[in-house]
Amino acid sequence: PVINVSDCDERLLQKYIIEKLNECPTEIVLGPSTVQLINSSYSTEKHFINNGVIWASLEDYLSIYYLYEKKGCKIRKVLLGLGPWLLNDNSNLNRWKVLEKEYNIILSKLLNTAVNNPLSGLYQYSKYKELFSLQYFKLSLISLINVKKGGVTRLKDGSICYSAGFLDADMSEVEKRARHNIGSDLTYALGNFRHLSKHYKLLFSNFVEYLQKQNIKVEFYLSPLHPIMYEYLNKNSYYHIVFETENYFKDYANSHKIQVIGSYNPAKYNFDNSNFLDGWHLKEKAIEKMLNRAIRC
Repeated sequence: PVINVSDCDERLLQKYIIEKLNECPTEIVLGPSTVQLINSSYSTEKHFINNGVIWASLEDYLSIYYLYEKKGCKIRKVLLGLGPWLLNDNSNLNRWKVLEKEYNIILSKLLNTAVNNPLSGLYQYSKYKELFSLQYFKLSLISLINVKKGGVTRLKDGSICYSAGFLDADMSEVEKRARHNIGSDLTYALGNFRHLSKHYKLLFSNFVEYLQKQNIKVEFYLSPLHPIMYEYLNKNSYYHIVFETENYFKDYANSHKIQVIGSYNPAKYNFDNSNFLDGWHLKEKAIEKMLNRAIRC
């Protein structure tokens, strides 16, 4: 494992890991940071990799999956962690653009047409041009090893374990984190979320059907929200679109014979403050309860 990962572009790290693999996985996990604790003890496949990245958007799912396809990997199962912001046209999620080239290639496959965006690459150059330097990237990998309290341990299968400083918070601190997430994160990911995006629904459907046509088993994973956050969403009609999003995913799964694990509603699993690390992230024991398998760091 790599200890105390704290300052790294996770998408470029995924690209580096996939390109350097000696053996392809047969099961992968795609999704946001809420899936990153899911490790190989959950999988029935012999070779498993968790490719979760913070604030994942649908573009991330496509781009990272394409890296496996490009390498010639034959994936048999994909677990998709579905964040409540995925179908929001107006989210501020643009970190995926460091893999815009990969995204455009797989998008052209899904649409069966060429995608040639004249602005492609501009984002990377203006904001991340130093990350495309091989020397810089090697230095970045070295810098993963540090003593920052908030760091995480990234395991061989791509999953993570949080630092003791983060895990050992008392219940009042967890509640404080959840309230902070409401103030800082909802506008970022769920701002101006007025309707389920036609564009993202089509992209989502095309991607899932693309996987199924290759006889890849697909499962959906919906990570419960902290009760404080869920109650806040429930009391504010502005955010009821989140409940529509969950219903869309479940209806889609039902019509495509896809298993759904989880719900944004923590009450479905009798989860309370003690089951969470913050507003978004479950403790390992809670994930174990959902997946019905042992997941340990």
